[in-house]
Amino acid sequence: MKQQFGSIYSDITITRGEGDTIVYTYTYAQNPTVAIDATKGIVPDVKIQIIYLKPDKSE
Repeated sequence: MKQQFGSIYSDITITRGEGDTIVYTYTYAQNPTVAIDATKGIVPDVKIQIIYLKPDKSE
């Protein structure tokens, strides 16, 4: 995934959250220039949480 996004993100992790939740965490290489909202997608019985972090690890 890092190769697909080039230098936008310094780190991307995929972890297991509560229950059947898959958590994608994207850490930006530089502070984003636009406001990013939380995004959540739902697939039958599976939840996906996406977290975007600034370089200082704040959401």
